[in-house]
Amino acid sequence: MKIFKAISATITIFILYVLIQIAAGFFAPDKMIYSLKYSEHVLFIAHIGNLILVSIVFYFLSKQYKSRKEPRINVNVLLILPFLAGLLFIVNDPVFRFKNIFNLAPLPEKGTMIIIKESIVLLINSLILAPIVEELVFRELIFRVTFNHVTSWKIWLVISTLCFALIHIDSIESFVAALIMGFVLGIIYMKQGILYSIVAHLFYNIFWLFLHVKNDVYLSALNKLNFGLGYFIIVVLCLAFMLYILFQLPQNSLKQNSQSN
Repeated sequence: MKIFKAISATITIFILYVLIQIAAGFFAPDKMIYSLKYSEHVLFIAHIGNLILVSIVFYFLSKQYKSRKEPRINVNVLLILPFLAGLLFIVNDPVFRFKNIFNLAPLPEKGTMIIIKESIVLLINSLILAPIVEELVFRELIFRVTFNHVTSWKIWLVISTLCFALIHIDSIESFVAALIMGFVLGIIYMKQGILYSIVAHLFYNIFWLFLHVKNDVYLSALNKLNFGLGYFIIVVLCLAFMLYILFQLPQNSLKQNSQSN
């Protein structure tokens, strides 16, 4: 019964998150209510709304749900996170390049340019709001409500990862990439805490923003590799390094507490 209570509490949080995102479409200047590919203005309003929601929930449930003490800031771990985010970006590349790999679509010759009127909103969303709001909701908040009923970090990791992927389901590629990203961020949160998962999320978005806005060098490298053996060797090596770093991160209270309970 406890696991069903944890799942129902998580579903409630997920539904509220989605409803706020949909409601944001009514207040945005460029309404895209019925599209899964929301505009930056809609996402901006939705992030603000969800940040308010998280603050309210944390306030009322702080005494009811289990929390954990955040560790002292580990500078060495923080310095590793940009490298880890870069590895994650490369590991996710074949997911986004699936159609290019199997010759179902041509590789673009030039990077996409940001629309000027949305550039500032995009930067705020990608570099500030998205890392903070999504990590607070899909790592911290779901951890609290899940651990209140089921003290298993593995169950929490599955639930958290799946919910994170579902909000990025505008395409199959995005969903699969979000599953991988959610797993990595979940491990980071599990071992180090919310600050570190936010920072890792931030650096991943920085890579995404840079390589999708001005990515001539990146696309040129892909054209030279031509998705051959060299390309997949790089991806596999990055995957190996990423997993090694993840499981070598110092252990923190989440997993230790679950094992002691």
